[in-house]
Amino acid sequence: MTQSTNLYSPEVQECPYNAYKTLRDESPVHVMPETGAYLLTRYADIMAVLQRPDVFHHGPAPASVSSDDGTGGDVASSTHQNPAGQPLTVYVDGDEVHQSPLNSDPPVHRCYRNLIDGHFSMRGVQRHVELVEGHATAAIDRWIDRGEADLIKEFSEPFPRNVITDIFGFDMADTDRLQEWSAAWVLPFSGAITEEQQNYCTQMMQDFRAYIGNVVREKEETPDETVVSSLVHSTFVGPDGISRPLKHMEIVSMIDMIFTGGHHTTTNAFGSMMEMILKRPGLQKALRENKEMRAGVIEEALRLESVVQGMFRHTMEPFEVGGVLIPAGSTVHLRFAAANRDERVFVEPDKLDPERSNVRRHLAFGIGEHHCPGSALARLEMSVALDAMLERTTDMWLLPSEQAGLHTPGLVLRGLRELKVGFTPA
Repeated sequence: MTQSTNLYSPEVQECPYNAYKTLRDESPVHVMPETGAYLLTRYADIMAVLQRPDVFHHGPAPASVSSDDGTGGDVASSTHQNPAGQPLTVYVDGDEVHQSPLNSDPPVHRCYRNLIDGHFSMRGVQRHVELVEGHATAAIDRWIDRGEADLIKEFSEPFPRNVITDIFGFDMADTDRLQEWSAAWVLPFSGAITEEQQNYCTQMMQDFRAYIGNVVREKEETPDETVVSSLVHSTFVGPDGISRPLKHMEIVSMIDMIFTGGHHTTTNAFGSMMEMILKRPGLQKALRENKEMRAGVIEEALRLESVVQGMFRHTMEPFEVGGVLIPAGSTVHLRFAAANRDERVFVEPDKLDPERSNVRRHLAFGIGEHHCPGSALARLEMSVALDAMLERTTDMWLLPSEQAGLHTPGLVLRGLRELKVGFTPA
């Protein structure tokens, strides 16, 4: 393998798909020289790992954790570059140090997911259709009369952020602060950051969790129908069948992960989808004329431009994948975006084909124990947003700009820096 397959290379991160094909064909179980992690790029190999959560535990191999600031309060900080080259967020609650409950492994993980999955299931998100439609309309209203907009800054960032702010029960007046905290939460995923940036991110995460903590305490006194209130008043039932209330920091860390993940992934997914549509002659017209085609385009956008390019696991025992024996204690990187273009599974994998027979077989949301809890909400948001864009305009086109087509750097997350478009209002 050469520099052309180095996933830490800015050039490869900007356009990784040739690298993915080379790796799938020549080294599908590849030891990354930068970190020593095992990189998997074929669909079948990644599925073999995802079907064995007992062997492959969530996250990279264990790394160091931080301690509190000596005040005895709830402190959360981050080891921004662990041995796998990725941020490792830890939480400190008194003498207890832990990662987010949603990063736990079976059988405990399922016990936590039982508390949130009902809110974000296909049936659960249907309760929020009018709310989602209202936020889409409000976002578009701010610029529809101008004839042009940056869809990243002016729609796909505020729209999902406002949706999840509303669903969680945060104050809509706090959206600017929530945006800043959310951006700091994902900044370490861009790769190596400066010490100043590390300190900034750590402080922002502490401030965000303090904010969530205050909302949690409010919901303790005044319950309502929001997700935060539901968690506050829920009962955790462990694998041993013993019931207890969730601890304060468990609630805070679950909320901070779902809020931030639910915001940024949808931001990136919608931006990528709109760029694909506007770059393909005739597709926009077809979608305006055939509404039934839109669901397939959403799935193809998720497959072709997976906003979460990959995730980490670590081995609890030796395990053979693709003919390679991976030792116990190894970090394994599952490159979902590479698997989503595996020609062994998808015919003409680089082609956007909304009518392909296995259009929902992609791994954009993962699969198994740790599949994305917000996948149904993301699909609803993308569907509502696409409908709104096509209904509020009669034509849309890409505008030239210095950042056109460029992506934010990062090993894990992928999203456009901007997406400037012109349009004719309906």
